[in-house]
Amino acid sequence: PKSYLAKEPAVQRAVLTDFDPKKQIKARLEALKMTGHPTDKIELRIIGGTWSYYPKRYQTWFATQCFAACNNSKKAKSLETEHKKNEKTKHKIIGLTIETRPDYIDLKEIKRLRKLGVTRVELGVQSIYDDVLRLNKRGHTIKETIKATELLKNAGFKISYQIMPNLPGSTFKKDIKMFRELFSNSDFQPDLLKIYPLGLVKNTLLYRWYKQKKFKPYNKKKLIKLLTEIKKQIPCYARIERVIRDIPSADIVEGGVKTSNLRELTQRNLTELGLKCKCIRCREVKEDYDFKEKLHLFKEEYNASGGSEIFLSFESKNK
Repeated sequence: PKSYLAKEPAVQRAVLTDFDPKKQIKARLEALKMTGHPTDKIELRIIGGTWSYYPKRYQTWFATQCFAACNNSKKAKSLETEHKKNEKTKHKIIGLTIETRPDYIDLKEIKRLRKLGVTRVELGVQSIYDDVLRLNKRGHTIKETIKATELLKNAGFKISYQIMPNLPGSTFKKDIKMFRELFSNSDFQPDLLKIYPLGLVKNTLLYRWYKQKKFKPYNKKKLIKLLTEIKKQIPCYARIERVIRDIPSADIVEGGVKTSNLRELTQRNLTELGLKCKCIRCREVKEDYDFKEKLHLFKEEYNASGGSEIFLSFESKNK
């Protein structure tokens, strides 16, 4: 789809294997193995625009091929057979993620996703303001996002929001307020977050607005300040998966997203200010692990979509 560019790493890998799901996974497993990663547990993410829009037969075939690749099946059997086989294979798919639009989610679609083996859904939310969604021709309102979130949570799916600051119609203050509301308003409360500051590329309507001086992207300094403000308010039960989309800088016309290590620069800025991001990813143990350290069980409870979420974690005393 148009939302992906030819030089993005994921697209490059797909091109090299002629978009064959089986070949893509085998190449990925080999690469992970060569760089020292264990591959017994696979978190698989199928990307490429609105998954729900693709033909149903193609979806089933694609998912079946993914499981068959991890099962090392010479010829893929039915999806159900490959699911069962995957329970006792060398490479177990322990999580399967697809990305789709909020307005495609209903009970019928949820049943279909469950049948395919999907465990997590990335929703292209982009903004929680109807005026911004309308101006950017998203084709849905915030009502659909709220409904999709509730339906998916009730069905036990993990939910990731793709959010895009710096959209036309928004402002710096409005963007900060949006992230605050994501975790203070019980209509939202995503489990994971992908922050995609707008990347201005050619061959788009927005590029025409830019040429007409109707729009200007945030510069590097402003973007680091924004991301710092966002990270300050993320709760401990959420994970920021991404801080920037990996569009090659050569494809970006102007703006702070031409700087590919924005996450690192934001972290540095937080440290200089004596602040820390509390998201799950930022609090991972990594190289600081001390096996003698006493662990404590923490329980966080919060309201979400008319229900109650409970987040349990084992952490050091200071979390």
